[in-house]
Amino acid sequence: MASTALRPPSAPPPAVFQQRKVDALLSLQKAAQEIASIRDLDHLLDTIVHRIALDFGCIESSILLVEDDQFHLAAVHGCTQSCKGERFSVAEGLSGQVLASGHSYYAPDVRQELLYRSCEPHTLSEVLIPLHAGGRVIGVFSASHHEVDAFPRAQIELLKALCGHIAAAIDNAQRIDEQRRQIARLHQEQDEARRIQQSLLPQTAPEIPEFELEAESVSAGAVGGDWYDYIPLADGRVGIVLADVSGKGMPAALLMSAVRSIVRFLAPSSLGPGEVLGRLNRMLLNDFPRG
Repeated sequence: MASTALRPPSAPPPAVFQQRKVDALLSLQKAAQEIASIRDLDHLLDTIVHRIALDFGCIESSILLVEDDQFHLAAVHGCTQSCKGERFSVAEGLSGQVLASGHSYYAPDVRQELLYRSCEPHTLSEVLIPLHAGGRVIGVFSASHHEVDAFPRAQIELLKALCGHIAAAIDNAQRIDEQRRQIARLHQEQDEARRIQQSLLPQTAPEIPEFELEAESVSAGAVGGDWYDYIPLADGRVGIVLADVSGKGMPAALLMSAVRSIVRFLAPSSLGPGEVLGRLNRMLLNDFPRG
């Protein structure tokens, strides 16, 4: 009986390899453009892990960011044993090894890895890539597959290139988030300073025979250091104080509060206006730094 030797399948022609390379580069370009267009950090991270898991056929992909000397699971797709937001030691698992070395690591069979930290029980191979930005490693990207040695070299190189764009986008989004937090803190400070300022101004003017008093304070900025007050004196007299504290915001509001307290303490005494201002000036010089 005749037998036929089994021959390995013929390799794809060069044109097919070239087309695959072009398709991979186009996919990288499209992904990089999409990543660069996202400014919200959470949206960016969720988009990255979801997109890579679908495009590369991974059962799990995740991004760990370094925060306060801990790993923060900032985004995850397909993991059943860890949840977004979890934190753990930066020395833990293969991720800790990649963070410490600053180099990518490929585990073709995670069952042979003593440091492997399971995220999905069906994982058999995993690739981990450091995220470099600003001369430091800001996190680690990982992707896993349910097959042994599932990531060919070309795919790993593509992931490395993509992680360069990912790291830059994360760094940019983090800077934008920090700017937003600073602006929010500034607005909160201004609101508090405005509340302090308004609470120190008199709500009504005193009634003085043959006089009609009206006053209004309108700050040129969000919060100023302008202040006026009516201070009851002996024999039914009323002292009127006008002041302009140098500066804006909370520092000016706090200084204005100190000036108000000192003036209200000194004014009811028998001192004249010049003496009150002289003592006020000396007390402020002793208690507040110059400049």
